[in-house]
Amino acid sequence: MEQTYSHDMLITVIQTLYPTLEHGRDFLVGHPIDAGTGAQAGDPFIAVWKSTAVPRLDETALKAEFIANEATYRSTLARAYRDRLLSASDGKANAPADAPVAVKAMAAAWETYRQALRELPKQPGFPFSVQWPPVPA
Repeated sequence: MEQTYSHDMLITVIQTLYPTLEHGRDFLVGHPIDAGTGAQAGDPFIAVWKSTAVPRLDETALKAEFIANEATYRSTLARAYRDRLLSASDGKANAPADAPVAVKAMAAAWETYRQALRELPKQPGFPFSVQWPPVPA
Protein backbone atom coordinates (compact mmCIF):
# COMPACT_ATOMS: atom_id res chain seq x y z
CA MET A 1 0.00 0.00 0.00
CA GLU A 2 1.58 3.27 -1.12
CA GLN A 3 1.13 6.13 1.30
CA THR A 4 0.56 9.63 0.00
CA TYR A 5 0.61 11.11 3.50
CA SER A 6 3.96 10.08 4.91
CA HIS A 7 6.11 10.63 7.97
CA ASP A 8 8.10 13.34 6.17
CA MET A 9 4.91 15.05 5.00
CA LEU A 10 3.57 15.38 8.54
CA ILE A 11 6.90 16.83 9.68
CA THR A 12 6.81 19.29 6.76
CA VAL A 13 3.27 20.41 7.62
CA ILE A 14 4.16 20.99 11.27
CA GLN A 15 7.38 22.84 10.47
CA THR A 16 5.69 24.98 7.81
CA LEU A 17 2.93 26.03 10.18
CA TYR A 18 5.29 26.39 13.16
CA PRO A 19 8.80 27.19 11.84
CA THR A 20 10.33 27.38 15.32
CA LEU A 21 9.48 23.76 16.07
CA GLU A 22 12.15 21.21 15.34
CA HIS A 23 11.58 17.52 14.79
CA GLY A 24 13.57 15.56 17.36
CA ARG A 25 13.71 18.46 19.79
CA ASP A 26 10.09 19.61 20.08
CA PHE A 27 8.21 16.63 18.67
CA LEU A 28 8.68 13.18 17.19
CA VAL A 29 6.65 11.69 14.35
CA GLY A 30 6.13 7.99 13.81
CA HIS A 31 4.05 5.76 11.57
CA PRO A 32 2.82 2.19 11.70
CA ILE A 33 4.75 -0.31 9.63
CA ASP A 34 3.82 -3.58 7.99
CA ALA A 35 5.66 -6.35 9.84
CA GLY A 36 6.21 -8.31 6.63
CA THR A 37 7.47 -5.56 4.35
CA GLY A 38 8.63 -2.81 6.70
CA ALA A 39 6.61 -0.33 4.61
CA GLN A 40 4.45 2.38 6.09
CA ALA A 41 1.06 0.82 6.84
CA GLY A 42 -1.01 3.81 7.92
CA ASP A 43 -1.01 7.52 8.52
CA PRO A 44 1.85 9.14 10.40
CA PHE A 45 1.18 10.36 13.92
CA ILE A 46 2.75 12.56 16.56
CA ALA A 47 4.51 10.05 18.80
CA VAL A 48 5.94 12.55 21.29
CA TRP A 49 5.13 16.21 21.86
CA LYS A 50 7.77 18.07 23.89
CA SER A 51 7.06 21.68 22.92
CA THR A 52 5.91 23.94 25.71
CA ALA A 53 5.69 26.94 23.35
CA VAL A 54 2.97 25.37 21.18
CA PRO A 55 0.16 23.18 22.53
CA ARG A 56 0.01 19.67 21.07
CA LEU A 57 -1.41 19.86 17.57
CA ASP A 58 -4.49 18.02 16.32
CA GLU A 59 -3.37 15.28 13.90
CA THR A 60 -6.72 15.31 12.05
CA ALA A 61 -6.40 19.06 11.40
CA LEU A 62 -2.79 18.60 10.26
CA LYS A 63 -3.83 15.92 7.77
CA ALA A 64 -6.65 18.15 6.49
CA GLU A 65 -4.11 20.97 6.04
CA PHE A 66 -1.87 18.62 4.07
CA ILE A 67 -4.71 17.46 1.82
CA ALA A 68 -5.87 21.04 1.17
CA ASN A 69 -2.34 22.15 0.22
CA GLU A 70 -0.75 18.90 -0.93
CA ALA A 71 1.04 20.39 -3.96
CA THR A 72 2.69 23.04 -1.81
CA TYR A 73 3.86 20.55 0.82
CA ARG A 74 5.11 18.06 -1.78
CA SER A 75 6.99 20.84 -3.54
CA THR A 76 8.55 21.99 -0.27
CA LEU A 77 9.71 18.47 0.56
CA ALA A 78 11.01 17.73 -2.96
CA ARG A 79 12.92 21.02 -3.08
CA ALA A 80 14.46 20.41 0.35
CA TYR A 81 15.65 16.96 -0.74
CA ARG A 82 16.93 18.41 -4.01
CA ASP A 83 18.82 21.10 -2.10
CA ARG A 84 20.48 18.46 0.10
CA LEU A 85 21.56 16.55 -3.02
CA LEU A 86 22.99 19.73 -4.53
CA SER A 87 24.85 20.49 -1.31
CA ALA A 88 26.25 16.95 -1.18
CA SER A 89 27.57 17.32 -4.72
CA ASP A 90 29.15 20.75 -4.28
CA GLY A 91 32.56 20.89 -5.92
CA LYS A 92 32.19 17.61 -7.80
CA ALA A 93 31.48 19.43 -11.08
CA ASN A 94 34.80 21.27 -10.88
CA ALA A 95 37.93 19.99 -12.59
CA PRO A 96 41.22 21.85 -13.00
CA ALA A 97 42.14 22.85 -16.55
CA ASP A 98 45.07 20.41 -16.53
CA ALA A 99 43.04 17.46 -15.19
CA PRO A 100 43.08 14.14 -17.08
CA VAL A 101 40.29 13.55 -19.59
CA ALA A 102 38.58 11.02 -17.30
CA VAL A 103 38.44 13.56 -14.44
CA LYS A 104 37.00 16.20 -16.77
CA ALA A 105 34.41 13.70 -18.01
CA MET A 106 33.36 12.89 -14.45
CA ALA A 107 33.11 16.60 -13.63
CA ALA A 108 30.92 17.07 -16.71
CA ALA A 109 28.68 14.21 -15.56
CA TRP A 110 28.30 15.88 -12.16
CA GLU A 111 27.53 19.20 -13.85
CA THR A 112 24.77 17.52 -15.88
CA TYR A 113 23.40 15.87 -12.73
CA ARG A 114 23.39 19.15 -10.80
CA GLN A 115 21.62 20.93 -13.67
CA ALA A 116 18.98 18.19 -13.78
CA LEU A 117 18.43 18.68 -10.03
CA ARG A 118 17.97 22.42 -10.53
CA GLU A 119 15.39 21.75 -13.26
CA LEU A 120 13.27 19.29 -11.23
CA PRO A 121 10.48 21.83 -10.61
CA LYS A 122 10.08 22.22 -14.39
CA GLN A 123 9.25 18.52 -14.87
CA PRO A 124 5.71 17.75 -16.01
CA GLY A 125 3.77 16.49 -13.02
CA PHE A 126 6.04 18.09 -10.40
CA PRO A 127 5.67 17.75 -7.41
CA PHE A 128 3.43 14.66 -7.61
CA SER A 129 5.66 12.82 -10.04
CA VAL A 130 9.40 13.46 -9.77
CA GLN A 131 12.00 11.67 -11.85
CA TRP A 132 15.22 11.99 -9.86
CA PRO A 133 18.32 12.04 -12.05
CA PRO A 134 20.76 9.16 -11.58
CA VAL A 135 23.84 9.95 -9.51
CA PRO A 136 27.02 9.77 -11.62
CA ALA A 137 28.96 6.56 -11.08
